[in-house]
Amino acid sequence: LVFNLFSPVAFKYYGPAEAGRLGLTLALISSIGSVMVTWVDAKVPTFCRLIAEENYADLDRLVQRLFYTVAALLAAGYAALLALIGGLALFQSPYAERFLTPRVALLFCLANWLMFSGLVFSAYLRAHKTEPLMVLSVCSAVLIGALSFVCGKYLSVTAMAVGYMAVNLMVLPWLLHIWQVKRRQ
Repeated sequence: LVFNLFSPVAFKYYGPAEAGRLGLTLALISSIGSVMVTWVDAKVPTFCRLIAEENYADLDRLVQRLFYTVAALLAAGYAALLALIGGLALFQSPYAERFLTPRVALLFCLANWLMFSGLVFSAYLRAHKTEPLMVLSVCSAVLIGALSFVCGKYLSVTAMAVGYMAVNLMVLPWLLHIWQVKRRQ
């Protein structure tokens, strides 16, 4: 829900053209992330089976391998998208005007890379039939929502991207800390 606030905020403060650029760019960025969600979700039954068998060594190996795979595929997908956006801008294609600038798109890609890279650890934690991430989720949603409005109203779309990335820079270490504590338990 919070991820979808960016475009309405941009629409209110910068008009339909900027909101359209933001919306299209974010739709492509989130599509790449959605593929990774599907990839991670497909491994959850294996996580559950390994947990039921108390086979934590194999579970840890699977989580590590999945994390590196997801992080690398996300990076490759975002690099391809940025190459497309940058190429359109470089060659002054009229289609370039339909996207955010490559620099702002990069900020949103980095922020999403941080967020989607943590999905593996979220899936691991939830496979234990607990929800230790509620506080983290609510705090990050409130921060992203507040920063979207504040940065959108007083600064720029670039500032919205920086705020989003800043929150995800705080969330990933917090998530990893929760994961390490729960993993030891």
